[in-house]
Amino acid sequence: MKRLLSALALLAPLLGGTAARAQSPGFDCARAERSAERLVCTTPDLARADESLKTLYRALLRKADRPAAARLRAEQRRWLRQVRNACGDADCLRTAYGERVALLDARNVAPRDLRGAPFEPLLERRIEHIHDTRVLHGLRLRAETPRRLQLELHLHPDERVDWTLPGPRVQLLCRDPDAREGYAARFAYRAMAHGVDFVRVHRDAGQGHVLMAFNLGRDLPLRQDVVCSVGFSEWLLERASTLYLLDAPKP
Repeated sequence: MKRLLSALALLAPLLGGTAARAQSPGFDCARAERSAERLVCTTPDLARADESLKTLYRALLRKADRPAAARLRAEQRRWLRQVRNACGDADCLRTAYGERVALLDARNVAPRDLRGAPFEPLLERRIEHIHDTRVLHGLRLRAETPRRLQLELHLHPDERVDWTLPGPRVQLLCRDPDAREGYAARFAYRAMAHGVDFVRVHRDAGQGHVLMAFNLGRDLPLRQDVVCSVGFSEWLLERASTLYLLDAPKP
């Protein structure tokens, strides 16, 4: 019940009246055949709930290995067939979506325990606070052999994070350090992730979120200097946090 109430609170900005931004459900209403689907398409709060469910579902699929992804797809198909499509009115659908969002949200925010795992950051940047937007420049790296790296943001223990889906955004831009305005860079790499994509972690060094991962030797060239910038937008962190760049754990 507590997770259900939390999920409904998570959806509240989406379910609220005229101030909520318009959204479409996570499926094509032109192909809606079942009565439950047609009801979702014609009821704004249910359409937004379906979009939120799709956002969580896709985030979990991206984080899952192949067997876990197959299980999640089968589970989602069963829920659609046996729960959502069995509803005959809007109240039934609201309950069904609230419970499903609560379940997927609980899985998505469940922390990964990395206590005892090696923690040897390649780079470390302290961030005093973030009020909506912040950009960190000049993160330099180089590799002679392929390696997978990840960005981790460790928060102050008293920092409260409560995001509305899809959550705040992080953007990574890496390029040739000698690139000049008006000239094509030898290489460039861009990536973006939202809060729903982050992975919570518990480490001996503290708690935080894995924001994203990337590969030197695939996304970026080897044996060349690389300079990166990390941009934060739609954040509100009142206390100091620390951004780390380190080797990603092996699967």
